Order: sequence, then structure tokens, then C-alpha cells
Amino acid sequence: MGLSFIAAILGGVFRNEYESSFYYIDWSKYDTAGDSVLMFFVYFVLINTMIPISLIVSIEMVKICQSYFIMKDQLMYSKFRNKYVEVKSASLNEELGQI
Repeated sequence: MGLSFIAAILGGVFRNEYESSFYYIDWSKYDTAGDSVLMFFVYFVLINTMIPISLIVSIEMVKICQSYFIMKDQLMYSKFRNKYVEVKSASLNEELGQI
């Protein structure tokens, strides 16, 4: 929400600064305040869908890194089976947290 607010303010500043330079754009439709409010909602919708996707990707990358460290852990060796841990699922660390 803060990023949308900053983008709307910068859009209003850009419009005030360069309104006379871009003669081919019809600026008469909205005033600067109305255009900034419209930009706020546009950026809010755009950024709202973008951030959760990047968080999901980040969480999956962390799960992959944790799976690697689980496989390389020397303390997770079974003498009975004579083998180390095999990670076959990215959600293994979440399942280990329930123990």
C-alpha cells in the first residue's frame, strides 16, 4: 500500500513537471489530484498481485535450500539402515517440525 502511495505521488510530480512537454497526451481528462488517486488504485491492484507470487517463490527456494542441508547433515545418519536421509518432498522440513 505504501509503494502504491509513493508511485501515485511520483506520478503526480511527473505530470506537473512534464505536462507541457508531452503535447500529444490529453491531460484535460483529469486534474492532477484525480489522476494521482486513479494511479494509486491502479498500482495497488498491480502490486497486490505481484508481491504474493514473489513470496511464494521465495518460500519454495528456502524449502529447497533446507532440503539440501537436511540431506548433507551428518547427524541424520541411521546406523540401523546404514544410510543418510533422502529428501523426496520439499515439505519434509514442515513435517519434521510437527514431531
